[in-house]
Amino acid sequence: MQKIKVFFDNKRGIRVTERAFTTKLKYMDRAYIVTVDIGREPLYVSLVISAALLAFIFKFEKLLYAHEQMAILFVCALMVGAGYSVASLTLSTIYNDRIKIWHDFWTVKKSKDAIEDAKCVFQISGTINT
Repeated sequence: MQKIKVFFDNKRGIRVTERAFTTKLKYMDRAYIVTVDIGREPLYVSLVISAALLAFIFKFEKLLYAHEQMAILFVCALMVGAGYSVASLTLSTIYNDRIKIWHDFWTVKKSKDAIEDAKCVFQISGTINT
């Protein structure tokens, strides 16, 4: 019996093997995955909102107390930090099915790298024996 090679397993549900990409609720056969993209939408949204809050501070700096300005700056820093740490992983198949998974950026990056490694192994071997 042949063992299945595991490229990534984070113990929280995401697992990449030479045959499939699985989460707790989703399964996708590795052979059908065509593109893998990382989306940073929360980062972009948090940057825009933080820029708007900073513009608010600069516009009304004479009406705001120092502790109010610091509180707004703290909220901006928290939003940018949270936006940086969240990302989406989008998998597209040859049948135009798309799976989007939201997770922390580091897990998404490792998952993408593992899928690309599995893709290279699949292309080198040609087929996977069952």
